[in-house]
Amino acid sequence: MKTLTVDKLAEQSDLKRGTIIQNFDRIPGGFMKDGVRLFPEGTRYPLEKTYRVKDAVDRYYVILLALSKNRYVDEKYLKVSEESFETYLAELLENKLIRKRKTDNTLGTNGYELTIKGCEFIKNNSRSSAAKKALADILSSVISKALISAAGSIINN
Repeated sequence: MKTLTVDKLAEQSDLKRGTIIQNFDRIPGGFMKDGVRLFPEGTRYPLEKTYRVKDAVDRYYVILLALSKNRYVDEKYLKVSEESFETYLAELLENKLIRKRKTDNTLGTNGYELTIKGCEFIKNNSRSSAAKKALADILSSVISKALISAAGSIINN
């Protein structure tokens, strides 16, 4: 497994070395080896806790926002089950707003990055009601397809 040092993670996160050391226990995947703090390659620093999540659309938006800032979020941050978190990621993948990336740290959003479509969405939409509507519109087609598929499966059985 390839690893990152505190200095390298600080550089990639645009943070001070001391911030990484102070918050070592909050960073997913961090471990000690021979007295040195290390992280699996691909580790991201957690998104600051300033984003209030009120509903499902907020959760989708925060995932996209975290990736746009090269930050990490997970099911704990979004206050959902691991299964629900995976569903949010799958729907964003299906809508081509995010894609998987090769990394040694696949915890939370570490295993994903924004696509061009995801970057354009974040660039063109602030966290306003218009952004929530735009995101809901994008996702509604996938959710509708999933519901129709599930209903068809139930009827056929």
